[in-house]
Amino acid sequence: MRLTLLGGIELKGSAEAQALLTQPKRAALLAYLAAARPHGFHRRDRLVALFWPEHGQEHVRAALRKAVF
Repeated sequence: MRLTLLGGIELKGSAEAQALLTQPKRAALLAYLAAARPHGFHRRDRLVALFWPEHGQEHVRAALRKAVF
């Protein structure tokens, strides 16, 4: 799988990988996790604050869980 972020998001790989690009929040989450420094683990509360700040705690945890799956 290959992810290109400059000039737009491009993801080469399987059909499932291409389908990810049709879902903007999931694509943004992938781009963030791929480019974030330092690499590795990221706190759940930080991710939900970045991507779902307008929703309640239960909703954002479910949204993050689905996005990662």
